[in-house]
Amino acid sequence: MRSMKFRFWDGLAILLSVAVILLFSFAQYGKSRETGVLEIKSMNGVEVYALSENREISVSGPLGETVIHIEEGVVHVTDSPCRDKLCVLAGNLSGPGDWTACMPNGIFIRITGTPEESEVDETSY
Repeated sequence: MRSMKFRFWDGLAILLSVAVILLFSFAQYGKSRETGVLEIKSMNGVEVYALSENREISVSGPLGETVIHIEEGVVHVTDSPCRDKLCVLAGNLSGPGDWTACMPNGIFIRITGTPEESEVDETSY
């Protein structure tokens, strides 16, 4: 049986493979940490907020005011006039695609895109 020898080019190929895997891993990690844009739909229209600014937002609905809190890129509903408070129990929203809704109060909250993709920081109707 022939013995297999480790050659210089074999080592270089392994090293380059590991470097490429690490490069793509870091690129994906950076993308997953991008903050999005908060979009709130209610009977008053659509409001858009950048998640880079900490703030408390009060949104009117048929039952009263729903309070939404943004801090360090994380969104959560802190209070709502609905009976079951499922929107409050939904917890934190932090990445594009995350959403919650207060159906009794007619409010839909979701995170979409990134601040760089949005041309508007805030709108009110």
